[in-house]
Amino acid sequence: MNNQFNQQFNQQPPAEEPGKTYSIISLVCGVGSLVVPWIFNAINNNILSMIISVVAIVAAILGIVFAAKARKLNMSVGLKAGGMATAGLVCGIIALALDVIGLICAAVVICSAVSLVGGAMANGGTL
Repeated sequence: MNNQFNQQFNQQPPAEEPGKTYSIISLVCGVGSLVVPWIFNAINNNILSMIISVVAIVAAILGIVFAAKARKLNMSVGLKAGGMATAGLVCGIIALALDVIGLICAAVVICSAVSLVGGAMANGGTL
C-alpha cells in the first residue's frame, strides 16, 4: 500500500515543452506582423506605411526564426512540433509575403508619383 502511494504521488510532473517561450514569441511576431500593417495603413500616410511595412517584415522574419527554433527544441526531446510554433510559422510566412507585396506596391506608387511630377515639371508645369 505504501509503495503504491509513493508511486502515485512521487511521480515527476510532465515535462513542459522546451520551446514554449519561443513558440509564444513566434506567434506574437507572426500575428503582429499580419495585423499591425493593416491597422496603420488605414492612416494613409505613405512614409509611415512604408516604415510600418519594414517593421512588419522584420517581425515576420523573427516569427519564422523563433518558430524554427521552437520546433527544433521540441523535436530534440521527442515532442511534436507544437501548435503555437506551427501557427507562428504559418502567420510569419503569410505576413512576410503580404508585407513584401505591400512594400513593393507602396514603392511603385511613390515612384510613379515622383515620375509624374518630374515629367510635369519638365513639360512646363502641366500634368
